[in-house]
Amino acid sequence: MIQYVLGRLLGTLPVLLGVTVLVFLLLKFVPGDPVVALLGEEAQGMSAAQLDKLREAYGFTDPWVVQYGRFLQEFMTGKLLSLRTDTPVLTEILQRFPYTLQLTSVALGLSVLVAIPLGIIAAVRRDTVWDNIITTISLLGISIPSFWFAIMIMLLFALQLRWLPPSGSGTLAHLVMPALTLAFGTLAIQIRMMRASLLETLPQDYVRTARAKGLPPRKVLRHALRNALIPVVTVIGLEFGSLLGGAAITESIFAWPGLGRLTLDAVISRDIPLVQGVVVFAAVMFTLVNLAVDLLYGLLNPRVQYG
Repeated sequence: MIQYVLGRLLGTLPVLLGVTVLVFLLLKFVPGDPVVALLGEEAQGMSAAQLDKLREAYGFTDPWVVQYGRFLQEFMTGKLLSLRTDTPVLTEILQRFPYTLQLTSVALGLSVLVAIPLGIIAAVRRDTVWDNIITTISLLGISIPSFWFAIMIMLLFALQLRWLPPSGSGTLAHLVMPALTLAFGTLAIQIRMMRASLLETLPQDYVRTARAKGLPPRKVLRHALRNALIPVVTVIGLEFGSLLGGAAITESIFAWPGLGRLTLDAVISRDIPLVQGVVVFAAVMFTLVNLAVDLLYGLLNPRVQYG
């Protein structure tokens, strides 16, 4: 097991390095001048020579290879600074990450608690009214844009009923609407995956053998769920890793101070070091979550061998 984990971690190093290269190059093609975006209205009163000196001071005039090497060195040593605040990028990320982790955990927890039972019911009662209702719910979850759903529940719960605050953070009430928005989007995929996986597992020989031995239906279903949950866990892990990178739209609508909103603000202000740092951090978290999901397979299916 330890050898497998070490091998996976070493194997992710080239992937993470490729992510840094890709993000670095893509940001070079983003329109706009980072120095002008940083100065704002002050840039209008400065001459071209003064702006060139600032670009040279920030290292934007250096060759791309030199800039990339400097970025990699500063990121690894924790000395990469935000252009806007002049504070370490890692410090800003760690300040915002707990908010994203809290929102992601609650949203994913809600979706799992609802999606797994609904997917099981849809599979066990296939082609019935229950199956049609649950399938329709999952279809709506996939079809409805997250920003539209967020605005609708804000209009209902914050403006009409006045049960919840429309935006911000700090209390459990502030967490409800953004968590519901993220949960509704992930709920649909989990329901469909649970239903499809269980429908594929129930006709298997070992399930029919369990029925033939006279096991109660609940025990037979529990027996089938161990294998049926494996692809569902994979989807949950992918969603969790993606949401940890920050749900920019949801966090922006509800003014939630997480990584998604931090990334969006950094892109708008052309804070290149901050954008690079957040993306690399998100890639690391996504990799670690996928590794944890792979290790979880062994608990669901003892036949899985690591080597």
